[in-house]
Amino acid sequence: SFLKTFAEVLVLKDITKLDDFINTYQDDSNKANICFYIRIKRDRKTIKHSFLYPEVSNGPLEGTNNEIKTIRRNDYGRAGLELLNALAVLP
Repeated sequence: SFLKTFAEVLVLKDITKLDDFINTYQDDSNKANICFYIRIKRDRKTIKHSFLYPEVSNGPLEGTNNEIKTIRRNDYGRAGLELLNALAVLP
């Protein structure tokens, strides 16, 4: 019921239902639910903004960051800064 309720909040993208969810489960006795609740409460503002602005995404930036990290991991220990820069620019 706990996760089903939260899934409903996410599907409906309703901020008032998110607040209701937070208020309903703040005194839950299940330790896993408490940990989840604390994180949801802490990230309430972020969740709210994802509901209000669904067209905004940091996906392209995360993709670029992941690409750079992959190149760095593959060449760790044998590539200098110049080679890393060349590998990042050339693909």
